[in-house]
Amino acid sequence: MIWALHGFLGQADDWKFYQERIPQWHSVDLWETLQMNEEDHFWVWAERFNQMVIESGDNAPQILGYSLGGRLALHAILQNPGLWKAATIVSTHPGLQNQLEKEQRILNDQKWQQKFLSEEWEVVLDDWNAQGVLQTDELMMPRKEKDFERKKLAQSLEVWSLGKQEDLREKLAGLKIPLTWVTGEKDQKFCRLANQVKEVNENFDTKVIKKAGHRCPWSAVDQFERAISL
Repeated sequence: MIWALHGFLGQADDWKFYQERIPQWHSVDLWETLQMNEEDHFWVWAERFNQMVIESGDNAPQILGYSLGGRLALHAILQNPGLWKAATIVSTHPGLQNQLEKEQRILNDQKWQQKFLSEEWEVVLDDWNAQGVLQTDELMMPRKEKDFERKKLAQSLEVWSLGKQEDLREKLAGLKIPLTWVTGEKDQKFCRLANQVKEVNENFDTKVIKKAGHRCPWSAVDQFERAISL
């Protein structure tokens, strides 16, 4: 089974196209895996998620994660590498290397927390989509307020902040499972990050989706499906 993890402000239904075409596809709702009132940092989440996969009876699980989902997928793999048969990581950051950058990211995520808790939905949605990295694709993902719990969005920005994530490059260097790292050609920042990861583990396969950006799974569906080859 392919356990597919969406990104921040995402939904399990984001993968609907792939789930309809790939029989073994399983779309995970990250918001259901996030426990409220818990310091649910990456490794705590990864251990609990892996246990859920084990209890499902899947004896050959693969994992696919996009953006935030990709960062969580990396922790799941590293927490129990013997569990996973293969991984596909999409538009994902392996971790900040500079302490000042981490502190700045935490402050920035705290600002977003307040926005998602207090501002009008359409206003904060427009601000979110206006971020540079999301401008690499001319694609607006439809998002309705009724489909989200604002408190969970804010909590995820707290506990899953990139600023609180350790740099995973060293741990990834020793990973043995087949791993494909996918980025969109126009998403130059994340293409550079993918190349950095390739440098620490030459066994990883990096693939670039032509004429696509950060949201490449949805802006270039046919290319992405061919690239992941699951």
